[in-house]
Amino acid sequence: MFESASELSRRFAALRSRADFWSLRHVRELSEHYRVRRNVALPPSFGEDCGAMLTVRIAGVEAYAATSDLTQAGLQAARARAAGGAGAAGADRQGGRCGARLRAAAGRTVPLV
Repeated sequence: MFESASELSRRFAALRSRADFWSLRHVRELSEHYRVRRNVALPPSFGEDCGAMLTVRIAGVEAYAATSDLTQAGLQAARARAAGGAGAAGADRQGGRCGARLRAAAGRTVPLV
């Protein structure tokens, strides 16, 4: 878990990339849930969800990767996954196959449009 927004900013600034552009969106959500069952109040439950979404643009192609690991290594790995997606999509575009990448869906392979 990171200590502050300034720590996350420092980690973001230290990322290495060959991308033309990259950005980070940090989300931290706190939740409280109160329930009643048969007119009896149940104990409250509290939750915290925290993560980051990295956007990478390479040769005009954008790709995204999300992570809940906000360590330097976790952010770098997410940036690398996003860059890999942008590079693969860019290769498809250059090969005249834009949108023709295949993905498994419900046990079968379907073209993405």
